[in-house]
Amino acid sequence: MSDVVDEIAQKKAEEAAKAAPVDNDPGMRVADPQHHANPVYQGIDYFALDFIKRREQTLAAIAEIRSREPPEPETTVEMLEKDVKADVTASNAKYAGGALKREILNSYYNHPLILHDFITGRGRNLDGAQPGSRGPALIIGSGPTLDDAHDLVRGWNGGLFCSSSQAVTMLALGKRDFQCVVVDVKTLSNEFMPLDAFDGKGVTMITHPGMEPEVIQCWRWGKLYFRIIVHNMQHYIEALPIAYPMIRTTLYVYGCVAASQIMIAKLMGYNPLFLIGCDFGYPDDRARFSGFHWEGGAWVRDPPSGPPRYTLHPKVTYRNGCVSDHFQSYYKQTFMNSWRLTLADMWKVGSKGGLYEVPSIDPAYLLETQGNIPSDRYILSNKDKQDICERYLLQFGTYAFEFPNGQVEFVLFGDEEKELPLYVKAMNDAFLAQKIPGVLILGEEQGRLKYLRDDEAWARKEQRWRWETMLPQSPMATTPAKSSESASGSIETTGQISSTPS
Repeated sequence: MSDVVDEIAQKKAEEAAKAAPVDNDPGMRVADPQHHANPVYQGIDYFALDFIKRREQTLAAIAEIRSREPPEPETTVEMLEKDVKADVTASNAKYAGGALKREILNSYYNHPLILHDFITGRGRNLDGAQPGSRGPALIIGSGPTLDDAHDLVRGWNGGLFCSSSQAVTMLALGKRDFQCVVVDVKTLSNEFMPLDAFDGKGVTMITHPGMEPEVIQCWRWGKLYFRIIVHNMQHYIEALPIAYPMIRTTLYVYGCVAASQIMIAKLMGYNPLFLIGCDFGYPDDRARFSGFHWEGGAWVRDPPSGPPRYTLHPKVTYRNGCVSDHFQSYYKQTFMNSWRLTLADMWKVGSKGGLYEVPSIDPAYLLETQGNIPSDRYILSNKDKQDICERYLLQFGTYAFEFPNGQVEFVLFGDEEKELPLYVKAMNDAFLAQKIPGVLILGEEQGRLKYLRDDEAWARKEQRWRWETMLPQSPMATTPAKSSESASGSIETTGQISSTPS
């Protein structure tokens, strides 16, 4: 009797699929038992799929309206890399008033979806692995130099991490079994269309509970979950651990997906890492990479991107002559955060782009060696990487402190001379209260800052590292001037990568 019922239910599901209003992607009609109380139900969640369709229609309507609007006028403001400084106070307020509210709401809607993922085995916790145990990996960004590395990507046999922006391009280049990191709360399912192209390709999505529910719903393959952690925000340190106890790993997310890809790759045991398209600027006066789209049963290359337009974000020139803008330059700072946390061994593929601090590697040589390069190529020690990141961040008012237990904290001071002693005392009091061994020594911290600001000694290091720079090094002041763009007091912005409950 049950077989007859199942057969009738299956026929009804197939008939409903044919009549379903979701026709923008044939892959959406594939039977999916997800999110239904009856485990033998083989239909589709048409409520969610209809929501996706309506979202697609809304996006298309918005794009059509914007296409008729006059372009924003370009700004004439230009600045050097040393002058880029984010308004952290305003950014935090904007985040709390916008993206945070969106994440909170999404985490409620996603709860039954993620529970089902874990119950069915489709979803798992993002677990760590022994450093370097999984070998080398590519980190894919959206910069224009990705266009120059197609042969390398096609022939690469190791790990590969991309974001939703490059996922379809990876498929078009023939990649399989790679990791797609999805952290931006604004990401929508339209970036994965046509969805059925991912079927059987072994692509794993790495994401968190704050994502748009339609992304969690429509991705019917493997998922690895982590929780975002932001100190002093109740949602992250109290609510999420209670709602999602099966998601044990916590990570700090900086808005720049490439920074998250680096931290996730290192956590999963990949090292060394090779950066493709992580330009943080516009080499060859191109705005971004050119992707692919599915047309007539085949992947078709999109036209090359045009030159960047400087509208909302002023033009910035890096020390190596690469042009960028204020937005991408701030993302470079978040890259330095992730590099300091992981101390990963990294190379950029080719010599273009804004990361002149990262050693370059020839794509043909990398393809030949598959990332198994000799030890003499490792020109930066962990101490070098630590110094590079901390000095770079210091010029923008961000101070890096390493606690006795190895945790790294980034802090903003409004008045270094006054606030540094108070910060050291507050941390030592906290260590004592929590019975954490070790202390911060004020004199050592002051000596470290003086060491990082020694321009003459730093110039010699840059020569040893063979940095390809055109402009002089950024001047470092002993005491940064107070600025409305720098948060007053100390703000904890990040810490060590964690794979344990908060």
